[in-house]
Amino acid sequence: MLPIHLKTTDIMEELSMKAMINTGATRDFIDQDFVTQAKLPMQKLSQPIPVYNVNRTLNEARSICEVVDIVMIYNQHSKHILLTVTQLGKQSMTLGFTWLDKHNSEINSCI
Repeated sequence: MLPIHLKTTDIMEELSMKAMINTGATRDFIDQDFVTQAKLPMQKLSQPIPVYNVNRTLNEARSICEVVDIVMIYNQHSKHILLTVTQLGKQSMTLGFTWLDKHNSEINSCI
């Protein structure tokens, strides 16, 4: 779990949270309930993205239809990130392989 800060791109509102790193995730995700509670602005996708479980069955959350465009701050490094909105359950955010591939050296230097 990484302590991070999020800053909205519209009114620059900032909030803190913890993100889970998941090397098996193909994208970066944010929980739909968290987005609603934090009142983060969402944008509709032009085409839904189907979500599948590890066993290749369709996830009960179905397709991803919205994204959150936000600035993520980790270890004094800020990065614009597009998070896909879905139901994550207990986690508020999951950072997948694409994020880890770009930032693994930063994480290792903090451990």
